[in-house]
Amino acid sequence: MYFPAFQDTPFLIQFSFLELIERLENTINDHDEAHKEQIRKDLDELKQVPAIISGITDFSEISNHLDVLRRLLKDYFPPELTHNEIKAVT
Repeated sequence: MYFPAFQDTPFLIQFSFLELIERLENTINDHDEAHKEQIRKDLDELKQVPAIISGITDFSEISNHLDVLRRLLKDYFPPELTHNEIKAVT
């Protein structure tokens, strides 16, 4: 995988959103109706891209689906805290 920050790594870097997708599927009923509908649409869109689940090895896959990934990660990374915390998803 080519990431500008890791050009010379001997490792194969993969990003998978499988755990996030599974967690959202398991907790979808905890959200209000409007949020549920948006989550369902986003999950359906992501399931069209197998690499999102199996592991992305090309950075452009993230770039191509940035809007939906941002919506799904919004609960984990609220916009209000964007500039004042260190964040990570594992």
